[in-house]
Amino acid sequence: MSNTERKNIRLTFGNDLYSAGNLDSIPYTQGIYMAFTGKYNGHYVDLNKLLYIGMADDTPIKDRLQDHIENHHSVWSDECDEGEEIYYRVAELTHDIRDTEAALIFTHKPLCNKNDKEKYNGSRPSPNVTTDTTLPDIKGFLTDFRSMI
Repeated sequence: MSNTERKNIRLTFGNDLYSAGNLDSIPYTQGIYMAFTGKYNGHYVDLNKLLYIGMADDTPIKDRLQDHIENHHSVWSDECDEGEEIYYRVAELTHDIRDTEAALIFTHKPLCNKNDKEKYNGSRPSPNVTTDTTLPDIKGFLTDFRSMI
C-alpha cells in the first residue's frame, strides 16, 4: 500500500454493552471504546448521547475504562439525564488504533473528548472506518454509523 492510499478498517462492536460493574467481562485487550449515556428500560438499554471515544493500545481496555471511571465519571455523569447511566461499547483492533480513534472523534465529536474534534490529528491519509453499529450523534438522534466515515 502506498502512503497515499487510505487504509480500510472494520470495527465490530456487536451487541454487548458494559457498565462499571462488568468491565472484567470485556474480552479484548486492545481496541476502541465508546462511552454513552443510556437508560435501561427493563428489557434493553436505550443509548442516547455519545460522551467519549477512546483507545487502548498498550493498556487493556478494561483498565483504561476503570481509569476513566475513577477520574472522569463525575464529568461524564453531568451529561446524564435523570435515570441514565454510563454504558460502554468496545471493538477489538490491533493495528492503526490511534488513527482510527482520531478519525472517529473528528467525525462524531463526542461531548467529552477534548482533542481531535476540530481537526483530524492522525497519520495521513485518514483511515476509512466502517462498523456494524449505529451511533447516536451529539443531538441524540441515531445516525447510521456506516455512512458517516
